[in-house]
Formats: sequence, structure tokens, C-alpha cells
Amino acid sequence: MEQWTDEFGAKFEKDDNGIVSLLKAPENITEYAIPDFVTKIKKHAFSECKEVTNITIPNSVSEIFVTAFRGCSKLTKFIVGTDNPNFSSENGLLLSNDKSLLFQCGEGLTSVSIPNSVTEIYDRAFEGCSRLTKIIVDADNPKFSSGNGLLLNKEKTSLLRCGP
Repeated sequence: MEQWTDEFGAKFEKDDNGIVSLLKAPENITEYAIPDFVTKIKKHAFSECKEVTNITIPNSVSEIFVTAFRGCSKLTKFIVGTDNPNFSSENGLLLSNDKSLLFQCGEGLTSVSIPNSVTEIYDRAFEGCSRLTKIIVDADNPKFSSGNGLLLNKEKTSLLRCGP
């Protein structure tokens, strides 16, 4: 495996199959566009990026490891390439391409709007979202609902997520 650091301080790794992973993003950034040669974003890649507010994910990224964005306490926006076959973004959320799975909520958000297309929420999607005080679910969502800023099942019989 080959590893290198670019002029901005980002660290990359190329495996024996030519797959390039982002191991560590530059620390002192407020926004970051992941280079389009990156295929994977490894766990904790952004863990030291305390000031980052938005991250652009190119079409080339096909895998994002759990905890890749943990510690990004000011992150409010994911921007995903429109032709990315695996991921999309909306309202500060990182979603599957078809917007059925919510992967990650930006840790810097204070409120979040979950679209009607979301039918599954990754169990760590809200991890680190200590500023989140309000969750709004589209009324047409078939699986989830909200009330008083809380995330509930559709029938409003189970609390799925409350404040920080």
C-alpha cells in the first residue's frame, strides 16, 4: 500500500487494487471538497476537523466508513455529486442515492427535516449531534413521524430520537 500527504495536509492511501482512500482530511478547514480520485472515506477521516461546516463528496466515492465525520461539531452541509451512484444529500443530511436511508446528520445542525423518502435510519445517524433540538419529518413519510421536535415511529407509539 502506498500512502501520501498532499500540500493541504490531507492523507491518502492507495491499496494494491488501485482503490484510493481518504485517511485524514486537513485539520484547519471550514469547507473541504474531497478530491475526485477518492473512492473510500475511512473512519475518523474528519475527526480533527472541528471547524468544517460543509463537505463536498464527489461521484467517485462509493464507501464511507462509520464515524468518518465524527467530531465535526460545526458540520451543517453535505454536498454530494449529482451522479454519485451511492450517496445523495438534502438539508444537511447524508443519504443513500435513492434517499431511502439516512446515513448521517450534520453534527452542527440544530434542527433537521427528514424527507418522505427516508424509510430507514442508520443507528448512528444522529451520533454526535449534540446541538440537535428539533426533528421534523415530512408528513407523507411512510415510516417515521415527528411531534414536539422528536423523532417517532409513524404511529407515534415509539420514541426513536429526542434532543441531545
